[in-house]
Amino acid sequence: MKLLLDTNALYWALMKPHRLGRAARNRIDLCNFVCFSSASVFEMTLKSQMLGKNGRPLISLPSGFGHTAIAAGFVEVPLRVEHATETFSFLDFESGDPIDRMILAQAQHEDALLITSDAKMLALGHDWIIDAQV
Repeated sequence: MKLLLDTNALYWALMKPHRLGRAARNRIDLCNFVCFSSASVFEMTLKSQMLGKNGRPLISLPSGFGHTAIAAGFVEVPLRVEHATETFSFLDFESGDPIDRMILAQAQHEDALLITSDAKMLALGHDWIIDAQV
């Protein structure tokens, strides 16, 4: 079985593993194929360049974050035409974030369990969307 880490789960797995729930950590540790979306690296890079109210970046991201994920043994899932087309399955998804819709489409198309802490994704009720905080 494949696991796809959404953006938060990827960040937590690499930078703040204590934020992941025990079950999510176990799934990641025991899985032979843990992957991440290149869209997540794009999203994290954008957030690292955006300033919060305090004038500091929203997140601190090490240089080469995507390469850090690959070095940790995670496999990149690049954005493909098939994934973009699959987003039609999630037109009713009320996120406001097109990257969330893309990651959902990638997980569905790749037949992967999606590890996420996003309440809106979890509320979809799909058995292949797993809570990262449990």
